[in-house]
Amino acid sequence: MPSCPYAVRKGDRVAIEARHGGLSIQVTGVTKSSGELGQSITVANLDSGKELRAKIVAPGVVRVEY
Repeated sequence: MPSCPYAVRKGDRVAIEARHGGLSIQVTGVTKSSGELGQSITVANLDSGKELRAKIVAPGVVRVEY
């Protein structure tokens, strides 16, 4: 059985979404690993340089959960 294609690959630029209540923020980040939809991976925020865990919700889009 073939494996699923990755939604993001290591080194990809992705949109990092953070939502809390009615507030939604989006910044650009770089993935530290490859992953499939629904997986949590580490991404680095390009503005702050901070690394955080985020869930892959679409190709090129990850979401931070609060």
